[in-house]
Amino acid sequence: MARAAVAENDPTAKALLLLIRDGRLGEASADPTLGTFLDKLCPEDRDFDLATELYNGHLATEDPATRQRNLLAAAVAHFEARKPLDKLATLAKATGATISLN
Repeated sequence: MARAAVAENDPTAKALLLLIRDGRLGEASADPTLGTFLDKLCPEDRDFDLATELYNGHLATEDPATRQRNLLAAAVAHFEARKPLDKLATLAKATGATISLN
């Protein structure tokens, strides 16, 4: 956003930076131009969403070392939960059976 405002002289980016600076970011939700600009600037990206969730979820942790450990653990858990599932291995573990393919 700063790049768009300064280097590219984008008026929408400048307006958004002013709202942030003045603590009036809530006003941005009423302007569809700003929403369109943000969609263009940050297309939907699951990793971006993860980063935003992690940042917002750990703002209250004051100790930097604890915050870093918690962020790392949350990021690892996020990707572990989304790993492709080996359905055959899961089924075999659940039933305790052995599978033989001929």
